[in-house]
Amino acid sequence: MCSRGNKASEASGLNTANHAGDHPTAHFSNLPEGAAHYAGNGHDLGMHVFTMKSGFMEAFGNLEFKLENSMGLTEGLTEWRIPADRFNEFNSFIDHDLTEWLDAADGHFFPSAGSRRGR
Repeated sequence: MCSRGNKASEASGLNTANHAGDHPTAHFSNLPEGAAHYAGNGHDLGMHVFTMKSGFMEAFGNLEFKLENSMGLTEGLTEWRIPADRFNEFNSFIDHDLTEWLDAADGHFFPSAGSRRGR
């Protein structure tokens, strides 16, 4: 799962301080192309890639929605909309040993040095 960037403050998971408004919600995509829409748009220029532990889909599957493909992006994009009152639960499903930050340069995303993704 990919989230647009709040590099330092969300390296270990969702942080309520980054999600304000009447209905604070975090948005995640199943593919980097979905999160890339938001990277650098009021956020750090990059994204976290979280690997989720088993049980995540049972707990959060009802919060997954298809993303419209109006910009000709990859088919099959989905988005999870996680309300702030479930951030701690969401964070408990993150496999922190596999969390990565993808930096963006010139609109392209690159894995950090030593990445396991090999892009």
